Amino acid sequence: MGVGLSGFWVRDRLGGGRVWCVVALFLLVQPSGACGQSTLRRDAREPVYSVGVGPLRQTLDLIRNYYVDAVDVDSLYRVVVREQPPKDTAVGVSSQALTDEEQRIQRVLEQLDPHSYYLTRAEAEDRRRGFEGKFYGIGVSFQVFKDTVRVVQVLPHGPASKVGMRVGDNILSVNGHRLSGVGARTSDVMHTIRGDKGSRVAVRVLRVRDTLEFKMKRDELPLNTVDSYYMLTPTVGYLHCASFGFSTRGEIVKALQSLEKQGMRSLIIDLSDNGGGVMNTAVSVCSDFLKEGQAVMSVRGMSYPVTVFSAPYTGKYSELPMVVVVNELSSSASEIMAGAMQDWDRAVLVGARTFGKGLVQGVFPLENGGELSLTVARYYTPSGRSIQAPYELGHAKEYRDAFARRYASGLSDTLGGANQKGAYAYKTLVNGRTVYGGGGVEPDVVVLRDTTKAMSPRVVGYERKGYMQHWVVGYVTACRKGYLRLYPTVELYVEGYRVQDSTLATFRRSMEALDGGTRDTVPYSEEERRHLRVRIKAYVGEQLYGEGAFMRVVNGEREDLARALEILGDWGTRGRAILGRTQRVEGRNR
Repeated sequence: MGVGLSGFWVRDRLGGGRVWCVVALFLLVQPSGACGQSTLRRDAREPVYSVGVGPLRQTLDLIRNYYVDAVDVDSLYRVVVREQPPKDTAVGVSSQALTDEEQRIQRVLEQLDPHSYYLTRAEAEDRRRGFEGKFYGIGVSFQVFKDTVRVVQVLPHGPASKVGMRVGDNILSVNGHRLSGVGARTSDVMHTIRGDKGSRVAVRVLRVRDTLEFKMKRDELPLNTVDSYYMLTPTVGYLHCASFGFSTRGEIVKALQSLEKQGMRSLIIDLSDNGGGVMNTAVSVCSDFLKEGQAVMSVRGMSYPVTVFSAPYTGKYSELPMVVVVNELSSSASEIMAGAMQDWDRAVLVGARTFGKGLVQGVFPLENGGELSLTVARYYTPSGRSIQAPYELGHAKEYRDAFARRYASGLSDTLGGANQKGAYAYKTLVNGRTVYGGGGVEPDVVVLRDTTKAMSPRVVGYERKGYMQHWVVGYVTACRKGYLRLYPTVELYVEGYRVQDSTLATFRRSMEALDGGTRDTVPYSEEERRHLRVRIKAYVGEQLYGEGAFMRVVNGEREDLARALEILGDWGTRGRAILGRTQRVEGRNR
């Protein structure tokens, strides 16, 4: 049993805008005839549609046998026969990149729920590597800027670091394959640089005016899902989990052990922007904070037997005072954790109402090497709630647009409100508090984004176009030694460094030059200056101390984290009052 994915629009930290991201909660299942045993029940009825063997026939059979609800597969096929043009495409792939049969598969899936979709062979391989928490490459992060591939980070002790590649190098070619020039794309560069473990690679770079060539072997590189952890105060630990992969529980345990050694007495787990991942991993992570036998979730579908996933042991941290932070982009597996912690009155939830994805995908390999991520079940929190937002079959665009409007407005409608369709009341299992299902998980303490303080289009543009990141790389390359001499640790940097007015003036002149020399006569507003100071400081910190420094800087501006700290600072009174511990009642596992 493994995993599956779905997608939606999320905020791009490096670009300040939106990108289509893969998010997930899924099971790896094998239909009859494949190796191993499937936990899904097969529909014995014979199909009426007539189509030859191949991926399309496989897709139709899988829908008929395993889809979460009964659907008329013959009607789906008739739409394909009519050759209607596709409304959407596979995740990250244009319709022109798909074969005719793949486009037909896509058109079939468009008529189902918004989280069933098709992945090409290349996308399926990328997904597997992502969830395994590793891939093979040379150990650099890069940015494609105006057809130039520039190294923005070099992984310590990685292949590129060992042979002398540096931040600021412009990659010209890999194994003779030219990367710089008109039309350079991030995806093409990534696939060219990555390869099999131990395979040889020659990278030509331009460093100032010199052309250099570095030869190395690709090696295993980690893809950490816990991208930041540190002590927010002398007693409050913090960790941010970006997704749930196969390595996540081990990463979280390692982080908690480190925080304990530093004096942690309470914890903030930040699931903001966490798009989901491996269901079993979410269950195992929750188990570390629950007591033996407490349910984490249940799953059921038309062909999927009712299954309850419970904590197999009493977790080491089952009594640790804890706040879980969520936002509108917390989805799927992260909603499982948020829902379980809330239903057992285990942690205070702070932030904004989550995305609302309560569907489980089965991942079915197709004979062409692609994969079908098909919704096979719904999941429910321990109290019995489904957190799936309302949707209609065949209306994925409307579903995404509804979320985009909610996110853009900065509002988080109360699920118990009169205007919230599909919301149903439930009781938490220990203290009997009222919670709601039908559209995400609503936090105990709601902290909405102040849209009046959002970054201006001008500042967002600097990041979306890559101008800010490009400038920071050059700036740090020239000033690195001076910064590290003044701020030898990330803690000293976060506490002591402030972006000066002179730096902002230099930055502005560079932005004008990068934008074709266009003169910008409108002065920065105070709000723009504040945002620029934070973002520049965060990117400079990332270059100096690694990715965790970025979050340390931006976290200092977050109201949801400030509220979480307030609650943990008065846990005995405020935290327990929010959880209703003063009116303890008996709960039961449903």
